[in-house]
Amino acid sequence: MPSETRALLESARIAADDYAACERQLIALRLRAESLGAGMVGSTGSTHAHDSLERRVIALADRQRDIEGRMARDEAVMDMACDMLYGRDGRDGLAALVPTFWADALWWHYLQGETWLEVGRMLGYSPAHLKKCATAAIEVGDAYGVVATTMGEGLAEDDTQ
Repeated sequence: MPSETRALLESARIAADDYAACERQLIALRLRAESLGAGMVGSTGSTHAHDSLERRVIALADRQRDIEGRMARDEAVMDMACDMLYGRDGRDGLAALVPTFWADALWWHYLQGETWLEVGRMLGYSPAHLKKCATAAIEVGDAYGVVATTMGEGLAEDDTQ
């Protein structure tokens, strides 16, 4: 059976990578729009040239809206993964069911795009150990389910036994 937890984390990693690419694209678009805008301000040429510049500025604005829409969708996926890792209130989620550094390792690897080697350096564990912890954490997330883990229901169920 496919892992729901792993699928969410992998989707979050893709979203995080896309979000970073969108940020770079927005910077380039804004620079291009500024240069086109400067061309429009000083333009005393033909109406055709002015119309052409205006169309390009409008096209850039449309592209910017499209990119910002992608970024909003990416943020929603990343937020779902963070909620699953730490709960909506920051005190539940997977981090309440497993050692917190396991959830932190998943956050660094999937949402920040760090390699297991880098995560190990930051958290003070070997990459091999962190991979084992990540696998175990994902199994716990799957055992409770992403929705229940996010809502802290796995912890509540454990408390009543």
